[in-house]
Amino acid sequence: MSSKARRDPARQFGKADLHIHTLASDGLNAPREILDYVEEHTDLDVIGIADHDDISGALEAKALSENGNYSFEVVVAEEITTLSGHLLAVDITTCIRMFQPLERTIAEIHAQGGLAIVPHPLAWFSSGLRRWRIESVMQQPPEFHFDGMETFNPSVAGRQVAEEASALTDALHLARLGGSDSHSLETIGSARTVFPGHTWADLRRAIEQRTTQSEGEFWEVADYTRIALPQAVRSLIILPGKRIKKMAGWFLEDHGPAWLPVQRR
Repeated sequence: MSSKARRDPARQFGKADLHIHTLASDGLNAPREILDYVEEHTDLDVIGIADHDDISGALEAKALSENGNYSFEVVVAEEITTLSGHLLAVDITTCIRMFQPLERTIAEIHAQGGLAIVPHPLAWFSSGLRRWRIESVMQQPPEFHFDGMETFNPSVAGRQVAEEASALTDALHLARLGGSDSHSLETIGSARTVFPGHTWADLRRAIEQRTTQSEGEFWEVADYTRIALPQAVRSLIILPGKRIKKMAGWFLEDHGPAWLPVQRR
């Protein structure tokens, strides 16, 4: 689809996919490959690169988009591993640490001016937040609240809890979002957030005003089999190694050489 069709002012509603992974975590494609695919094969107006506990791929994608001839916007995001499950931070500038309490993570997202979105809620085998945990957060002061929830996630995790997640989102008066959770090019845009307007500013306003909707198509068996092995390697072997290295860096950053034992002569 051409960029002219994407930016046609007659089209009242924009489309976004704020949950895309790159090689920076367990995705299978580099940022430039993703940008080129979105430009040539989708009608998305906004995308969010949301790697696991890392924003290097998102920062690279945003820089490439700003220096290239792309007709959509890129938002820096992160899928954070909290002590309670996964949480999307959208529109942030600094990587937020993994394995922190959920409320602290939400507060740090909001301190950066970002939005806290619940990805694949209720799906236990993909580290989705449990219902009681989501409800407990929404009973806290506003600074700890979520800003939205994925009511359409096209994976098997999302398919099994779609109705319950949608009902919970409405009950808690949260914004409804669709995120593809894509780890390969072909599934980008398989779930979408629909919003009035076309820009990230329009989408952010719609999330804050709870005027978004979600839509999409659930993945087929072929979508899983095509990427199963390479994605499993990245998820189970490469990603844990990156996490250990990052946690070691944070430990040294916090404690410096003071933790090292004194050497005796």
